[in-house]
Amino acid sequence: MNLHRFSGLFILCSALFLSVGCDDGKKSSFPKTCADDTCSGHGTCDDTSGRAVCTCDEGHTGQSCTACTEGYQDNDENGTCEPTCATAGYTCSDHGTCADDTGTPLCACEEGTVQLGPDACLINGDGSSCESPILIDFSTAGTLGNTAGAGNETSSGCTDTTAGNDVAYMFVLKGTRSVMFETEGFDTVMYLRSDCGDVQTELFCDDDSGPRRASRIEAELPAGTYYLIVDAYNEDGEYTLKWTIDCGDGLVYDPATGDCLDDPCEPNLCDQELKRSCTPVLPASYECSCDPGAIVDPENPDACIPNPNQTGESCLDPILLADPAGTLQGDNTTSTGEFSGSCGGDGADRVYTFTIGARSKAHFSAEGYDTVLYLRSACDDAGSELACNDAGSAWEAETLDIILEDAGTYYLFVDTFDRTGTFDLSWTVYPDPCADEETVCPGTPVCEAAADWSSHTCACPAGMIAFNNDCVDDPCEPNPCTAPGRTRCIAELPGNHTCGCEIGYVDNGGACDPDPAAAEWAVIVFLNADNNLESYGLEDIDEMSAVGSTPEVDIVTLVDLDSDTARIHYVNAGGTTIVREMGELDMSDWRVLRDFG
Repeated sequence: MNLHRFSGLFILCSALFLSVGCDDGKKSSFPKTCADDTCSGHGTCDDTSGRAVCTCDEGHTGQSCTACTEGYQDNDENGTCEPTCATAGYTCSDHGTCADDTGTPLCACEEGTVQLGPDACLINGDGSSCESPILIDFSTAGTLGNTAGAGNETSSGCTDTTAGNDVAYMFVLKGTRSVMFETEGFDTVMYLRSDCGDVQTELFCDDDSGPRRASRIEAELPAGTYYLIVDAYNEDGEYTLKWTIDCGDGLVYDPATGDCLDDPCEPNLCDQELKRSCTPVLPASYECSCDPGAIVDPENPDACIPNPNQTGESCLDPILLADPAGTLQGDNTTSTGEFSGSCGGDGADRVYTFTIGARSKAHFSAEGYDTVLYLRSACDDAGSELACNDAGSAWEAETLDIILEDAGTYYLFVDTFDRTGTFDLSWTVYPDPCADEETVCPGTPVCEAAADWSSHTCACPAGMIAFNNDCVDDPCEPNPCTAPGRTRCIAELPGNHTCGCEIGYVDNGGACDPDPAAAEWAVIVFLNADNNLESYGLEDIDEMSAVGSTPEVDIVTLVDLDSDTARIHYVNAGGTTIVREMGELDMSDWRVLRDFG
C-alpha cells in the first residue's frame, strides 16, 4: 500500500482497487454533448470543450438552467422564471397592488382606475387633456359632458379647424370588440386614436353623422388602448355621449374583466308565461324577469301580469288614444325597443292603440327627434302593417296619413333608429262624415268632408248656389256682367243678379271708371297656417310687414292660424290691419281661394 499526499490531501491506494479507484476516466452524470433539452429550454448549450455547458437565460441558473436566480420566481411551476414584482419595478402607478403568485407579475388596480397594461393603473381624469382622460365605463350606457372649460389641445383630421374645446376619453380592449360612440346635444366633432395627442394615429373621425350635427363612430377594434376625443366644432356646449360594446353572436361583454364570455342566455331557458326576459348574471348565471309590458304580480311574486298602467312598452300594455284628436308627450328612454317597421325603426319604441267603429281617416304626427311611424291591425304581427313612414330627417316632424276602411282596433308605433328621449305625438281619427250623404245633406247639396274629416259642408254642384237649405241655379254662372270695368257679378237670389265695379274701379253714375287712388299693383297672399306650421306663417307676416304696402303696391293676405280663426289683413309697414273676420274656413276648398281672389 502506498500513501500519497497532494496539497494537504491524503489518498490511500490499495493494489487490489488501483485500477478502479484511480481511474481518470470516471463518468459524469452531465452529458458531454448538447441535446435539445440539455438546458431545459432556458439557455444556450456549448459542447466544444468536450463537455456540455449551459449559458442560462436571464433569471435562470443551475447546471441545466432549471433554477431561478434571486429576484425571479416560478410560482406557477411551469419551468419559466419571470421577474418578481420588485425586479419588474411594477409600482402600479400608486393606484394598485402588484402580485406575482400566478407566475407573472401583474397589478391589481384600485376601484375607479383602469388597467393600462400589466404594470400601470390609470386614475380617472377630468378629460381636460390627454394626460387626464376620462375612463369609459362600459358597464354603463353613456355619460354627460361639457366642453366648456376643457382644454383645446387637439384638432381632428376630418375638419379644417375646431374652434371649441375638447374632452378626452380613454378605454382599453382586451380583444377584438365592436364599439359604437355617439354624441347628442350640439355640433360636435368626434375622433378615435391610439395615441391621444398624435393625429397620425387617428383611426376614425366624424363630424355630422349623429343627430342634429352631432357625431357617431362605429368600429371593430383589436385589443389595445384607445382615446376618444369629443371636440366642439365651434361654440362649446353640453352633450350626451352614448356607447355600446359587442363581442359577437353568442358572447356577452363582461365590464368587470373586459372579457367576452359565453352568453348565459343563449339559449334562453326562461320559459314561464310573461316571464321570458333573460338577463345575464356574469360570469355564468342568468336571471328571468317579466317580459316588456308586464310587471310582477303583486299577489304572486313569482309570476308576471300585463301592466295595468299602460306605458306602451309592448303589445301587452299599449297606450290608449281614447279621443278622436289630441296631443301628448312620450318618452322612449326606458324602452326595450323590440319592434321595427318595414321602412325602418330598430331603436326604442312606444305602442299606442285606438278603435274605430266605421271607415275613418287618421293623421299622426311625431316630432322631437328622427322618428319612424308605422301602423298595424295586429300588434305583434309585422305582416299586418298598413303603413310606414320615415321622412329621413331629424329636423322635421314625421307624419302618417291613412284612410282605414274597416272598423276595428289598430296599433300605432312611434319608433326610431337609435334615438332616445321625449317626443310630441298628435293625432286625429275621424269617421267619414259623408258616409250617409242623404242624411247629412238631403236634397241637391253634395256632402264635402273637411281635409281631416272632422267636419263637413253641404255644397252645391257646379253651376248652382245654396239658398234656403237647397241649391238653385247660380245667376252669376256663367258671368253675365261683361261691360268694361263692371264684370263683378253679385247674386240676388233666388234668380237675379246685379253687376258691380271691379277692384280698382269706382262707380260713376252707372259707369265704372278707374280709381285714381288705387295702387298700380296688388299682392294677394293666401296663407294656410292652420297646422303645425303656424310659427312659419307668423314669420311670413312679419317679413311682409317689414316692407308693408306702398302707394304703388297693396299687400293683402288671407291668414288662417292654428290658434285663431281666418282673417283678411291689409299689410302696413310695421303691422297689419284686419279688414274682415272670416271665421272658420276650409283652406283646402278651392272656392275659398276663388272668393278671396
